[in-house]
Amino acid sequence: GEITEDRLQESFKAIYGETIVVRHIQLQNMEEVTEAKRRIASGESFEQVAKEMSRNTQTAPLGGEMPPFSRYATGYPDEFKDVAFALKPGEISDPVHVEGFYQLIQLVKRIPPKVVKYEDVKASLRADLTERLMEARLKTMRQQMVDRISATIQFPDKNSVLAKAYEQKKTESEQEVHGQD
Repeated sequence: GEITEDRLQESFKAIYGETIVVRHIQLQNMEEVTEAKRRIASGESFEQVAKEMSRNTQTAPLGGEMPPFSRYATGYPDEFKDVAFALKPGEISDPVHVEGFYQLIQLVKRIPPKVVKYEDVKASLRADLTERLMEARLKTMRQQMVDRISATIQFPDKNSVLAKAYEQKKTESEQEVHGQD
């Protein structure tokens, strides 16, 4: 959890660097890949094939379009980002096997980096990273406290009103803690 210069640089690149917009078609197997490629080759739009064939329930209705992301964005597998950033606008990738699925990726557009100097935003980047690290640490500490308390509290009569009320509160608390991810 230390805020290093490298971490600040990565955060800067993620926020202010070049981003891209891609469409993707998430497929289960190579037979589906072959069918999707055949349909695209016969003149159907990538967007239409994504709507009808993609297994990704979030992006399929959008024609496979994903929100813009940078090379340093988290939450995207490196293989996916590497292929996406290597494409030219309009180009479609070969199938990429990522996290159990095959992906066809089409680069829609590149968005140039924002014109911001690192030194001008370094302090705000540090503050943001500090806040995120503190929130993560507090969440961990809260969970550790809940775990310790849960491990030490014992009720001689598991069917007592107090024991049942405790279990109800414990369940609600765990849902609250885990629901704030």
